[in-house]
Amino acid sequence: MTRDMQDNLEKFIKKHRDEFDDLTPSDSLWKGINKELSQEHKNSNQIFFWKVAAIILFTFSLGLTLFINKNMLQTEEQVAVYDDEFMETENYYTSVINTRQQLIRAVAQTYPDIESDFESDWKKLDEGYKNLKLEYEKNKNEEIRSALVQNLRARLNLLNKQIEVLEQIEKQDVKILEI
Repeated sequence: MTRDMQDNLEKFIKKHRDEFDDLTPSDSLWKGINKELSQEHKNSNQIFFWKVAAIILFTFSLGLTLFINKNMLQTEEQVAVYDDEFMETENYYTSVINTRQQLIRAVAQTYPDIESDFESDWKKLDEGYKNLKLEYEKNKNEEIRSALVQNLRARLNLLNKQIEVLEQIEKQDVKILEI
């Protein structure tokens, strides 16, 4: 469209404007338009509601994830501390047990019958300890750690009783020799 044609069109429209405005839309048309506009408004409210719900859900999920990860990190740190404490405990008991075993073996060479009884009890405790240790490597929890320490204590008690028995036998032999 050229500039002259556009100017002529504008002049024509301005001149006959009243003739264009004589038609008004019917009431049913206006009601339909209003209905569509209110429906769009309702849809925009629903969309806004779902956006807010999604933001709240996302924020809650993020917070929960951070909270759980924080607790898991603390739990892992606690397990590391418990592992260090357990390793110290295990090392202590192992060194005491080894010392007492050497003492018993030295003295028990003269009493082989007593040593065989002791060995069967020792094998049961040792087997139980190995099983607990394997389970602890799979599932590091307080109950298994406690059972391991109890097993070490039971081993130490067995050694102490064995030492007592050997001491009593030596005392009896000394008394027999004195008579």
